[in-house]
Amino acid sequence: MLSSDQIAELRDRHRLWGDEMLPNYMFEAAVLAALSDEDAKDYEVTDLLGEKAISLLLQQGERQLKYETTGGMRVIESTNAGPREIDISHLAGQYRKLFKQWVRRGWIEFDGGYSVKRLK
Repeated sequence: MLSSDQIAELRDRHRLWGDEMLPNYMFEAAVLAALSDEDAKDYEVTDLLGEKAISLLLQQGERQLKYETTGGMRVIESTNAGPREIDISHLAGQYRKLFKQWVRRGWIEFDGGYSVKRLK
């Protein structure tokens, strides 16, 4: 079950992402770290995240799972030292666990491959 501190942290990350102060991949990682191992019966996703964030997670999750077998995904981050490539392939397994939880709640359809469809 999510603690009040975890919920506050997740909402803070959601706010920072919405204010464009947190890159998508960092927001995804924060959400996945908080929710992928949680039983979805203990929360309502729409109480934690807005529509835009849920759509991002579904879209990026599909992409992660699609590219999982072809070398994974990477992002380019700008730093003071110049651009650097960050491997975010490890998020695919967390997305798979999250999507299975969301299927149990009836929020999405997930075929086990990489196709996801929102139901609620």
